[in-house]
Amino acid sequence: MDKQQEAFYRELLADLKIEAAEHRDVFTKNLIALEQAEGKDVQHLTEVMFREMHSLKGAARAVNLIEIESLCQATESVMSQIKNKQLQITPQLLDIFHEVVDLLDVLLRNIGQTLQDDTSYKLSSLLKRLNLIVDGDTEKKKKGFSFKDLAGKMSKDKGLSSEDVKDESFKEEVRPPQKKEETPSALNSELLPKHEKEETVRISTERLGKILRQAEELILAKAMLQDEFRKLDELRELHLEQAKHHDSFFKDQTKKNSRVDAGMLEAYSSQQQKNYARIQKEFRALGTGSQIKSRSISRMIDDLLIDIRTTLLVPFTSFTDMLPKTVRDLSKSLGKSVILKVSGSTIEIDRRILEEIKDPIIHLIRNCIDHGIESAEKRLENSKPAQAELKLSISQTEDRRVTIQISDDGAGIDATKVSDSAVKNGLINTDLAGKLNHSERLNLIFRSGVSTSKEVTTMSGRGLGMAIVAEKVEGLGGKVMIDSTLGKGTSFTISLPLTLTTFRGVMVRCCDQHFMVNTMVVERVMRIDHSDLKMINDREAIVVDGENVGLVSLGETLNITKPDVNRGMLQHLSVLLVNVAQKRLAFVVDEIKGEHEGIVKDLGPLLQNVKNISGAVVLGDGKVVPVVNTRHLLNNGEKASFYKYKIEQKDSATRGRKKVLVAEDSLTSRSLLRNILEVSGYEVKTAVDGAQAYEFLCKESFDLLVSDIEMPNLNGIELVKKVRVSEGLKSLPVMLITSLDTPEDKQRGLEAGADAYFVKSSFDQTNMVEIVKQLI
Repeated sequence: MDKQQEAFYRELLADLKIEAAEHRDVFTKNLIALEQAEGKDVQHLTEVMFREMHSLKGAARAVNLIEIESLCQATESVMSQIKNKQLQITPQLLDIFHEVVDLLDVLLRNIGQTLQDDTSYKLSSLLKRLNLIVDGDTEKKKKGFSFKDLAGKMSKDKGLSSEDVKDESFKEEVRPPQKKEETPSALNSELLPKHEKEETVRISTERLGKILRQAEELILAKAMLQDEFRKLDELRELHLEQAKHHDSFFKDQTKKNSRVDAGMLEAYSSQQQKNYARIQKEFRALGTGSQIKSRSISRMIDDLLIDIRTTLLVPFTSFTDMLPKTVRDLSKSLGKSVILKVSGSTIEIDRRILEEIKDPIIHLIRNCIDHGIESAEKRLENSKPAQAELKLSISQTEDRRVTIQISDDGAGIDATKVSDSAVKNGLINTDLAGKLNHSERLNLIFRSGVSTSKEVTTMSGRGLGMAIVAEKVEGLGGKVMIDSTLGKGTSFTISLPLTLTTFRGVMVRCCDQHFMVNTMVVERVMRIDHSDLKMINDREAIVVDGENVGLVSLGETLNITKPDVNRGMLQHLSVLLVNVAQKRLAFVVDEIKGEHEGIVKDLGPLLQNVKNISGAVVLGDGKVVPVVNTRHLLNNGEKASFYKYKIEQKDSATRGRKKVLVAEDSLTSRSLLRNILEVSGYEVKTAVDGAQAYEFLCKESFDLLVSDIEMPNLNGIELVKKVRVSEGLKSLPVMLITSLDTPEDKQRGLEAGADAYFVKSSFDQTNMVEIVKQLI
């Protein structure tokens, strides 16, 4: 194949990926609907799924993708029998279709690459099961035959191994009829992809992004023009002032010098006034014209940016269409029954924002299903429907913003447990926790390290996910809020801009340097007197809306304050109140210069590790102003002060390393755990069983106990129980590391008093160290 043919083939594969993804998405959307449908809707949905699979098969055949073609062919054959009423739909059959979608995702991601052994095995096994269904006895399939019995018969006829036919998908189970009121009434208009009447052209997002970046550079040109026009106005005012001064000076000199001819002086003065008047007139006309041109150019640039940004808008459907399957798979894996209801998915948003917000939304949905929604049995006990309801509502506000609300009807969040977790992790003290209202306690969940989960696993419970969600949302210029009622459910509300707008920031002067702070996090600017300051826990603070807010120096936070600065000599203080993720801090600056617009440029690879600075903005006069990283600013600001007072910080070098006791009877596991913990900076001592570990605990002081469960002499469960009843040890954090991964084993460990439960089969060194850091 020559280079031209190879390039053409690569282009064909790229087109196929896009087309195949569209067919897969429509198939999946209808498959989710099929699980809830009945009657004519079933027939319609089956027809759509059959057509999509047939089209995908043809596209795969065109570029010789045999694996995808074979999978589509087998699935199409099964769909054909359902369509012709030769095959009864069962939940197990629907599960097989979900396996088809999952495998298609893998095959599409790996187009042009050699398949991994596990993928080849899954494909072979799935094709065999689909063919077994197609080749079965028609009359039996109409009546709802047993796939398992059929599999046994076909294994003898086709020489298949027992591994190929033992899959749970062959169990006999007919889907129970759905209540009429639970079935969607108008599926037809929703399920088929809508074809736009407008002519369209396919263009890569990379090219669109490049065009947008070039257009955004015009903002700098606009700022430069505005700066030039401002200087022109200043020059006109200066000239007017100069003319007045010259005229006054000339008259004074005339009075003092009697020898000067009065007529000549009067003529000269008259001519000068005419000249000044003419110049002033020209200046005025030039200034008026400049203002008109400035407004016109600014409007054209703004309109251009809006139009280009609009080209990057995509409907939420490109993301939400796949969420029902995600919810279905996740709820099934957790043994729960959850239905997702989506509204407002046709609303459009900037593609770049949508790509960034996908993971936070999925994380919130996962939290709702995993932690918020109860099991079917528990819901029935609480007089709730066995099937939980999860809602995703999208709406657009008048100020060009999008609101995303994710709500469930689960158990809700205990605000007291949230604040207790914050106190335990040292984020707030007990006195402050007692003063917080319900909403303020709930919002603590967005602080790193806060979690209400009783169990710490590789998947959840470390209190990091919600903090990452808040950080991601704020990075996009948005905010996230939470509302929850025990026993009734939880709701998360995310507010985002419709498009990624240009940067707007408040420019401040601090120690003869200028900095820019993102307007989105600046709650307000203030000027306060020294009498407004108060001392709380040896820290300066001010009262804002009845709340004590810490007061720090921006210069000291950025490590640029001169040590001999006497703050007490200042009559008034200029203060910038910053709010990030419900965390407020007031920064004292020398001067607040006002709000400016611009494009944030990154600092490049040589300056990427500069602390507290996220980029720089070029102003219209060419001045480069650093943009502060507000999240880092708040974290570092808590260590700074306004006056020269310093809080003594404990030196980590003199504090000594944290000490961990590892109880493990396996020599290999014991050595592995010791090595991982020592490399991470911990001092480690090991014990060969629970009895020896308890002996060490009684003699020495440790910061954490890491224990196996199955050990001779004294097992891990009994060891934890002894620790929890010991007066000197009951507060010692305990992590159980074991191969026992059933829910009953986990519950047994947690009931004994363990703080974390880590399963060896899903062992990950990074996750284990993260859990250790959370515990000590």
